Amino acid sequence: MKNIVLRLKVLALSILPLILIQKCNAQIYGVSLTKTEIDFGSIYYGQGAKDTVYMKNTNYYAKGKIDSSLIKDTGHNNLYFLKFTYGNEDNLVMAMILGKWERTFDPITPNDSIPILVAISGKKSGNVSNNIIIHTSSGDVSIKIKAFVKDDGIIEFKNKSVILDSIYKDTTAVFKFYNKGNEPLFIQLGGDGGFFDWAAPFYSNNPTLPGDSGIISIYIPTRRCGPFEKGFSVTTNTPEHKFRLKVKGEIIKCK
Repeated sequence: MKNIVLRLKVLALSILPLILIQKCNAQIYGVSLTKTEIDFGSIYYGQGAKDTVYMKNTNYYAKGKIDSSLIKDTGHNNLYFLKFTYGNEDNLVMAMILGKWERTFDPITPNDSIPILVAISGKKSGNVSNNIIIHTSSGDVSIKIKAFVKDDGIIEFKNKSVILDSIYKDTTAVFKFYNKGNEPLFIQLGGDGGFFDWAAPFYSNNPTLPGDSGIISIYIPTRRCGPFEKGFSVTTNTPEHKFRLKVKGEIIKCK
């Protein structure tokens, strides 16, 4: 009989800390975001915009008045990022994890936060609306994205092609344009067929203000002999969006 009573006492003492933990400490599972909605407002076509949202691991013990040494963190409180999905796959909105948490298997410890870069490309005019769903080991959270992409700029080119004829030394093809609208004008270049692998474009990333003009310069090195005719695209915040410019010539003397 004494042995049975002794065993019961030992069992009671062994489970008491667990009872206290269950009673005085609540295990809270969760994930929180510093922002659940981002409104980029009005942006210009082709320019895009970005913002940073922090995701926090809110898995923790709500401690009661007992010895904290009774609580052992075995790693089950870590938060794991799983993947991003989107409300619609229009490729206009994207998200990515920044910093040392770029790998999906890196744990986010309790009370820690990670930065998430949220960006919009601005490659479609009009209203843009999407949801970024962030899947984690503690459940899903989402960020609502809104923006309005303007394309009411007006651009006028003085010339859309340059013929250089015979080239004996490094030279430059110059294209001049004017902002004929009432909005700032933005441009971006894209080369075709490896054109910019050997020809170097120069232009300002700053907007061209209404009434002002700008220049696109294409540096042509004389590393390759022979005739050439290359084109490249200019993306603008105008209703037409893209324009084609061409450079033609023949390099007579090579370096």
